[in-house]
Amino acid sequence: MSGFVKSLFDGYKEAKVKSGAYKKRAFEELDQTPFLFSSDYLNELYNQAEEKEDYESILDHLYRHDAVEVDSYANIEKKIIDKYWR
Repeated sequence: MSGFVKSLFDGYKEAKVKSGAYKKRAFEELDQTPFLFSSDYLNELYNQAEEKEDYESILDHLYRHDAVEVDSYANIEKKIIDKYWR
């Protein structure tokens, strides 16, 4: 039974990903969460970003948590700045 439930939820998640709702929610979550996401997760979002606003959401998240003092987060900041402002 648990295999059926897992496949049901996996299918639901896949449908949301394909529709873009899941990705949109991920960027909205950056603005609302009280904690800092890992640099690995933020790199994944960087790779999924399509609009300048997506990249700005990542930067805002980094700055709100003063994360750019850490090299892995500073690298994400640099990639975004190089892409849009240099």
